[in-house]
Amino acid sequence: DILETTLTTALLNGGLSPYSAVVQPSENGGAVAVISMKQGYVVAHTWPDHNYVGLEIHLWAQFAKLETIKSSLLEAVGSTKGPWSTYRIVAGGMLGTENWKEEQSTIGPRPIHSRDCEVNTDSGPDDTTIGTVMEETLSIIEMNDNTTVLVLCGDSSQGSCKTLRAFEKKGIKNLVAVWTCQSGEHGEIANTSALEMKDGVATMVLCGPVDSIDWLKDIVKTYGKVGFLAVDPEASPVAIRSVSSLLLEDDNEEDIDFNLADNVVFVVPIVDTDGSRVTLVEASRWRREINEHVAIHEITVGPLQTGMKVWFTATRRPAFLSHVADIASRIEQQTGIKTAVTGNMLDIVKEDTVVPYAPYVGTMDDYETIPGLIQFSNQLPLGLQSIYQFQYTGTSPLTVTKLDRALERVLYEMDLSVSASAISNESGHGTLLISALKEGHAIFLWDGGTFVDMNLFT
Repeated sequence: DILETTLTTALLNGGLSPYSAVVQPSENGGAVAVISMKQGYVVAHTWPDHNYVGLEIHLWAQFAKLETIKSSLLEAVGSTKGPWSTYRIVAGGMLGTENWKEEQSTIGPRPIHSRDCEVNTDSGPDDTTIGTVMEETLSIIEMNDNTTVLVLCGDSSQGSCKTLRAFEKKGIKNLVAVWTCQSGEHGEIANTSALEMKDGVATMVLCGPVDSIDWLKDIVKTYGKVGFLAVDPEASPVAIRSVSSLLLEDDNEEDIDFNLADNVVFVVPIVDTDGSRVTLVEASRWRREINEHVAIHEITVGPLQTGMKVWFTATRRPAFLSHVADIASRIEQQTGIKTAVTGNMLDIVKEDTVVPYAPYVGTMDDYETIPGLIQFSNQLPLGLQSIYQFQYTGTSPLTVTKLDRALERVLYEMDLSVSASAISNESGHGTLLISALKEGHAIFLWDGGTFVDMNLFT
């Protein structure tokens, strides 16, 4: 109780919002406390025999308060004058937190401005600009009678699909638009409409949970393999995840080859916190071998931090980057908004693949080891901590129940006894699963999308 009260008071003084706490005695005579907050969580381990306390501060919001929180906790445990030491690592966060866009610029290294540069006042793209951006992307492929262009649109009741409107101007022969049901009418049973022509465009509407790619096969049977797939900024995660499932499913090469052209291009604007778009980009990357020239490139339309991000991915296109750079240049010329290539993920080198270069593999002999060994020999290790980061690639939705069972099984197989546990889902879209162990802690942090962090201290 004293430990919980001390830490909670310190966090409140630091301007944070504690939700709940798990506090349990440990076998070493001390205690472990895990406090969940709106902005993250804090862990404390005490070792009275050594007059020592270990503190962890994990934030996914209000990063600017990190130093204030640290000072408040040090004061609470009576160590303002030391001795104490700290270190920082990069760990997972939480989707859907308040003010995430404003706080995005505070994550990572802090840039130092040493030159007197003019401030970039460009704004992000408006609706007209988005149409221009998506229209320019068509120049990246060689249009022919066999090219099927698939556009994933949004709510069918809204009728707004900027990408589709832009592509219609190009007079594409095989243009197919896939919409989703009106919001609130998804239901529990899939109900996909048949292909029909609307205003000269082949149209399909997906309703309910889409657990298969039969709808995509129907399109391919009528119009041929998809050579270009564009995701509209308003596209529903339902349709996006369905395409991702095609690429992520094991032993699915036949379906991939049946539905997608060998040199298919994906264009995916990243416009919100929904992880389905990023998952689609990653999935499209993993489906090919290195000798097929897998490449993904990002352009930013507008300021680097706040502009519109568009990801391009393609296979068997060795000059893909130069095409993407040309698109960025034309977008800037037409819109007047600064546009540049800002990210690249190139070929994936698989095991036993022969690559045209001889990489140097560093070993421990390349580093001076004596200072580190001296420092380590003077330390008294009180525990072992490991941070594991996972990305979920399954087709069925990730749930708290699945994570809880996974954590329970991991701890059982490691023969670790749980003295108390709790689940906190008050902050953001994800969940925090906490287990206090007799000699440490185990914490699962799910970001609400596809990423899970495991913090294990034993």
